[in-house]
Amino acid sequence: PGSELLKLVTQLSARSGVIWVISILAPGKALKTRKDLHMVEKLSQHRLLKRANAELAAMLKSFGIRGFSEVLCSSNFQLCFSHATQISGLGPVKPNCILVQYPENCLDNSPDGIRARSNLVCSIQSAVVCDKSALVALGASWPSAEDRLETTIDIWWFAASFAG
Repeated sequence: PGSELLKLVTQLSARSGVIWVISILAPGKALKTRKDLHMVEKLSQHRLLKRANAELAAMLKSFGIRGFSEVLCSSNFQLCFSHATQISGLGPVKPNCILVQYPENCLDNSPDGIRARSNLVCSIQSAVVCDKSALVALGASWPSAEDRLETTIDIWWFAASFAG
């Protein structure tokens, strides 16, 4: 997650409760056919993942967020997000809300824009399937972690009944 989204997390949580922050790395899909090249790629992904986990943990600490952080690596973002939504938590202590950033390129007609729209829809679908609320943050900047806001935040709730 970007630092702007973590600023919003600090405002929403008021530094209480337990937070799970999950970031998904989607490296290149090109796997080599030769075994030695495949192992080199896996080793470099492992190093990248370790470094990304350390950086994410440091970001949470710098924002004063108490909780858990995990960086997942998958060539399939949607499948990875779905699994992360299902397995996050400790027993009965599970997050009841998912916060995602509205992609900047969501309205582009490029392949990246199409992928961004697809990933956003998948994120919301995963939240619904897992009986969690989904918040989509739309905005360029948020107040810093030190600035405690004593105001309300407009949250638009959409509900649909699919019975029948």
